[in-house]
Amino acid sequence: MSVENLKKYGKLCEEDEKVRAKAKEIGLQDLDGQIAYAKTLGLEFSKEDAEALAKEAGLDKKGELSEEDLKKVAGGSGLPSDWAPSDWAPANEQGHWRF
Repeated sequence: MSVENLKKYGKLCEEDEKVRAKAKEIGLQDLDGQIAYAKTLGLEFSKEDAEALAKEAGLDKKGELSEEDLKKVAGGSGLPSDWAPSDWAPANEQGHWRF
């Protein structure tokens, strides 16, 4: 059993339409079903392997973002914070603001 086999199963689900259809039929919530199906394909992994992969991918968090995660997703205009509309030139003939 290994995380590597789980990764191979995921890749196989991406690349093979029949495998993907069967995995969808089983459903994401049915981990035991996914494990059993993967075994028929010669890929053995455990729930612990799935948990380890989730942790590796950062999916083990319970809905809270770290400060680093927040910095990655923080929104905004993409402009420096000290810019303001007064720094922009008046709108052109089409009504678009110019920088």
